[in-house]
Amino acid sequence: MNPLPPRFYGLPKLHKENQPVRPIVSGISAPAHKLAYMLNSEIRQITKFHPKYSVANSTELASELGKKSILSNTKKLRSRTNVKIKVKIL
Repeated sequence: MNPLPPRFYGLPKLHKENQPVRPIVSGISAPAHKLAYMLNSEIRQITKFHPKYSVANSTELASELGKKSILSNTKKLRSRTNVKIKVKIL
């Protein structure tokens, strides 16, 4: 383990006039991030907490999306927003 201080950098807001900078602090290499990650894993195991709106990986995401009716959802969205939506099933 080679802990580093959090990185501070900025990303320009290209869609705004004069392109102001959005400050970003990346703490993924910081010791506190690793501790938080470990504690989160332990607490989830102990409490059996599984968030309703998350997936473990892309396979689970594909499985969950396969259970949903995409066409009925796009019809609802189209009626509310008046936007044409094309659905391509792979």
